[in-house]
Amino acid sequence: MRIGRLWSWGIGLAWLLAGSTAAQSVYSVEYRPRDVRYDLVRTGHFDLIYQRGIDTLAIEAADVLERAFDPVANFIGLSRRFRMPVVLNDFKDNSNGTVSPVPFVMEVEASPIKGKILSPTHRNWMEQVMPHELAHAVHAEVRPALGMGALLGLGGRDFSRVINFIGPPGWTEGLATYFESQDSTEAGLTGRLHFGVRAMEYDAGVSARRPLRLAGALSRSRYTQRFNRFYVGGARFVQYLSEAYGTEAIQKTLRTYHRWPYFGLGFALRLNTGKWTDELGAEFEADALAKLGERFAGQVFSDPEVVWSEPGLNARRPRWLDGKTLLVHASAYDRRPGFYRVDVDSRDPNALAYESVTEDF
Repeated sequence: MRIGRLWSWGIGLAWLLAGSTAAQSVYSVEYRPRDVRYDLVRTGHFDLIYQRGIDTLAIEAADVLERAFDPVANFIGLSRRFRMPVVLNDFKDNSNGTVSPVPFVMEVEASPIKGKILSPTHRNWMEQVMPHELAHAVHAEVRPALGMGALLGLGGRDFSRVINFIGPPGWTEGLATYFESQDSTEAGLTGRLHFGVRAMEYDAGVSARRPLRLAGALSRSRYTQRFNRFYVGGARFVQYLSEAYGTEAIQKTLRTYHRWPYFGLGFALRLNTGKWTDELGAEFEADALAKLGERFAGQVFSDPEVVWSEPGLNARRPRWLDGKTLLVHASAYDRRPGFYRVDVDSRDPNALAYESVTEDF
């Protein structure tokens, strides 16, 4: 009997570690410069630990987090008490945010070096990154009283939180990307769901000769273009579930998955929507095509003419300089990001300036 229990715990631990190594939210040790110092400010739900000297950014970050907390808790269905540490750094410049379940902490880099590459309608970097990472943090706190997650939680809440980040990356990132896209500003709807470049890439995949399926929408691409397709693909799927089955079905799916993660996300969806993933996928894909059809109904398109194409090409902000010359911000697998002048006749792109983001122009 004792040996059987040991085997059960060993298999469960091995499964957990195998999954957690693939989860996007489990990170290695953070190495910091020796001279970095931090200050602390406490709010209703957060202990904000920020690098000394960025007091204004810290106050703004705390305000954004507190304003976003109730909406995301209602969306995820969190009713328990919530508190977590948030680390705000200013010694790195790659503009990223992470939530780690072990230990449970959010880390955000204050320098918005990438500009508004993910959402041009957000007012600033803090308004963009904080709601997304907060959705991950609240998702991590989904902990029903019974099930495998509760059993692992006896050894520490962090182990229970890991379960919520195991599974298709598009499901985890889709929840956060969907939530980041629910706000609006003077510039319009926010988030990647309403960013023309990201939406266009996804719609092109859905309407392609070999259309993007649900499995592809929830999975990491082998290539970097289309850029992080599972963020938008997952958010579109979460949006579809919300519209077709209601937010309550999403909340129940999260809890079912936490109880029995070894059965997979498809099993949790089946219990709470009544459909297996092949049926849900067919409905989801048909819904996406129908919405595209409605959007373009009655419009007449001319035959396209390709003036520049190469592997991984991502062209933005095209402007005609004259009848035969196009100015565009572009990047590709074998080409530095920057502004290029393209001659329509020769199809030859000439670099004008190497700039990573269009705002630099």
